[in-house]
Amino acid sequence: MHGLGNDFIILDNRKGQIKNLNKLAEKICERRFGIGADQLLVLRNSRKADFRMQIINADGSEVEMCGNGIRCLAKYIWDNNIGSQKLTIETLAGIIYPEKSGSQIKVDMGEPLFDGNDIPIRIFLKVLRFLIMIFSIFRLIMIASI
Repeated sequence: MHGLGNDFIILDNRKGQIKNLNKLAEKICERRFGIGADQLLVLRNSRKADFRMQIINADGSEVEMCGNGIRCLAKYIWDNNIGSQKLTIETLAGIIYPEKSGSQIKVDMGEPLFDGNDIPIRIFLKVLRFLIMIFSIFRLIMIASI
């Protein structure tokens, strides 16, 4: 299934029978030798909402939320008649309330974050290592030119 260019594999794991989903995502999301997708969306049971959505990237890492993904998961739930018209879905980012709007599905993603300090990123360490490497090379050049 796809939503605005993001493509997903949806897996109904409400019975919890399928284990090691991160490795599974790496294998089946791989585009050359698997089905191919951006993310694996796992439908689970929830104690806080009607359902819980686990989102696993193609590299096996887990993320809090995907707007296009939750719209696709809501469509899957409604198309398969496994949820009511008023739907709540638990995510790592909180409870999301998808709504039908004609043939479209919309979700309120909340206020966007624009302050870089509020946006969690993993690239910081890579950038820091890169800067240290550049500084070390520059230092060696300066020493060699003396």
